Amino acid sequence: MKLDFLDNVKNFWSAYGTFAELKGNVTFKDGNCSYFDKTIKLSAKTEKGDFGVHSRTDVFENISDKPITLNYISSKMVLDNSEFEVYTQNSCWQNESTGGWQPFVSSAEVHCESIRNTQDAPPFIALWNKQTNKGIAVHLVADGPWKINATRKQYCALTSYIEIELGIDCSGLNITLDAGEKFKLPEILYYEFTNKTDMDCYKLHHYYNNLYPRKEVPVIYNSWMYCFSSPTCENIMCQIPYAQKVGAEYFVIDAGWFGNSADWGDSIGDWVENPNAAFCGNLDKVAEEVRKHGMKFGLWHEIERAIPTSNAYKTNPQYFIEYEGNCFLDFANPDARKYIMDVLDKNIEKYGIEFIKFDFNANLCFDKRKSGFTEYFKGYKTFVEDFKSKYPNIYCSNCASGGTRMSLSNCKDFGSFWFTDNQSPYDGLEIIKNSILRLPPQVIERWVAVQSIEGIREYDKCTDRLIATNNATWDEIVGIDMSYLKGFMTGGPIGFSCDFTKITDEHFSQMQDFIAKFKNHRDFWAKASCRIICDTPSLLVLQYSDETLENIAVVAYAKKFNQFAAPIYPIVNADFDYEIDSQTTKGSDITENGLEVKFEKHYVSKTIYLKRK
Repeated sequence: MKLDFLDNVKNFWSAYGTFAELKGNVTFKDGNCSYFDKTIKLSAKTEKGDFGVHSRTDVFENISDKPITLNYISSKMVLDNSEFEVYTQNSCWQNESTGGWQPFVSSAEVHCESIRNTQDAPPFIALWNKQTNKGIAVHLVADGPWKINATRKQYCALTSYIEIELGIDCSGLNITLDAGEKFKLPEILYYEFTNKTDMDCYKLHHYYNNLYPRKEVPVIYNSWMYCFSSPTCENIMCQIPYAQKVGAEYFVIDAGWFGNSADWGDSIGDWVENPNAAFCGNLDKVAEEVRKHGMKFGLWHEIERAIPTSNAYKTNPQYFIEYEGNCFLDFANPDARKYIMDVLDKNIEKYGIEFIKFDFNANLCFDKRKSGFTEYFKGYKTFVEDFKSKYPNIYCSNCASGGTRMSLSNCKDFGSFWFTDNQSPYDGLEIIKNSILRLPPQVIERWVAVQSIEGIREYDKCTDRLIATNNATWDEIVGIDMSYLKGFMTGGPIGFSCDFTKITDEHFSQMQDFIAKFKNHRDFWAKASCRIICDTPSLLVLQYSDETLENIAVVAYAKKFNQFAAPIYPIVNADFDYEIDSQTTKGSDITENGLEVKFEKHYVSKTIYLKRK
C-alpha cells in the first residue's frame, strides 16, 4: 500500500494530543513501518496471511518519561490516483447489510457511533479501479464506534492520490497514557479482488475460518416467531416433540420468560424467571422435557442492558452507565463483570442451559471515560474470555435487534448471528448475499418461519402451500416454494421459529429430509467459502466450496425467470474430473461450457453438487 512518493508519517497515521506534531518520514523494514520522535512511537505491522489477505496492526506508544494525552488517533492507507468506484453498506432494522457501488468523486465515509458496531453501517469499504479492473476490499475489525473515510487528495498540480483513514470514533477522546504505555488500534484486513460481483469474498471466508473455526453448525428451534414474548408451558411443550423429529439439536426460549410483568420490556435487567406469567415458575420442567427429547436447552438473555426501574439497577446502580433512558452494564468495572457472571451462573445451573442467545436492543454512544470505549471493550473481552473458559460447551448466538452488531470482531466471540429480525426468506436471502461479502457464511443463521395452508386453488387442482412471514412479525405473508426454502436454508446454521402443528406432514417430511442431508455433510458446511457467481434481477447463484475446489455446492435461485435455462459457470479446477448426479464431467468442460439449469416456474431453487472423482 506504499507509493514511492508518499512516505511522510502523515500518510500513515493521524494523531493529536499533548505531544509534538507528527513530522518527518516513516522507516520501512521487512514490510513494516514505524515513526518515532522524543515522545511517541507509531508502528504498523503488516502480515500477509493465506489467500492473499493482509492483516495490519498499528500501535501508538508513549516512549517519554512523562504522561501524555491522546485526543485523536487513526490509521491511514494510500492508493495511487485513478478512476475508482466505491462500495459501502448501511445497516438498519430489517434491512441489514444494504450495499451498492457508486462513482468515487471526492470522498466516501462510513461510520458507527454506537457500541453495537454495525448499527449505522458495517466497518467495510471497497474500491474498484476501472482502469485495471481490480479492486481492494478493506475491513476494520472494530469492537465499538468506528469510522472509515476515503478521500481524494492533491499531491501536486497534476497528481492526486486516495487516502483511506480508519479507526475508532475519536469523539470526545481524552486518554492519558503513562510513560511506556501503548494504545492498540483496531486491526485492518485488506486484499485485492478481480471479481466485482463478490469482491473475492471467499478469500476472507477461508482466512477467517482457519483462524476461528466453527465448533458447530447447529440446527436450532427458537420460540420467537412462534409465540413472540408470550411463551407458556402449554404452547412450548407442544413444539418440543416436533423440534426433535425435524432434527433440531437446541431448543431455545426467547424473550418473555423473565421479570415480574406480563410485558418483558418492563423487566429488562432482571434475569430471573417470572413467577406470575409465562412459565409461572415451571421453566425448569420445560428444560427437562427438552433434554428428554434429546435436545439441549437454550435461553435468551440481554445482559448488557437494564432499565432504570429494574431491580438490577435499583440494587446495584454502580454497575451501570445511564444513557438516554437505558442503563448499560459497565464492563470496564470488574465488579460489574462479576455481578453479571453470577447471574448467568445461577441460571445455567438451574436450567441446565447449553445455548444462550445474547441480545442487545439499545445504543450507547457516549463514553463517560472518554476512551473511545476502549476501556469498556477491554472489560467486555475479558468477560467473554472468562465466560468461554468457564463454559466452553455453551453455544453463544449473537443478536442486537437483529444484525446490528454482526461484524468480524464479533465472529471471534460468538458461534453465529441472528442476522436480522426480518424473517422473510426473500428479504433474508438478499441480506445473506450482501453479508457474505464481509462475513463467513457459517456465522449467518438461516431462520425458517413458515406455515402450511391446505386447499389452495391452483389452475387445475387444489394443493397444500407453504407461506412465510415477509417481515419481522406475521403482519405480512408470502407464498414460498419448498425448493426455494431449502435453498434459503443452505450454507449455515439452520433455525426453525414457527408453529410445527400448522405444517402438513408432507412439508414437515421434506424439512426432515433436508436436515438429515445437511447433517451428513456438516463438515463441509462448517468450512466452506462462498462465491457469488451471478447476481441479477432474475437469477442469483451462490457457490460453496472447500479450499481445494474438490467439493462444491452450487445453489441457483430463480426470481422472475423468463428464459428456457440458465447457463452457470461455477469456479472449478480445470484439471479435476467431477462427479455430478453420478455422471463424470471434466473440470475443463465446466469452465468452457458451464452447466445448464432449467426452472419450471418463478421463485424456485436448485442445488447442484460437484465432487472430485
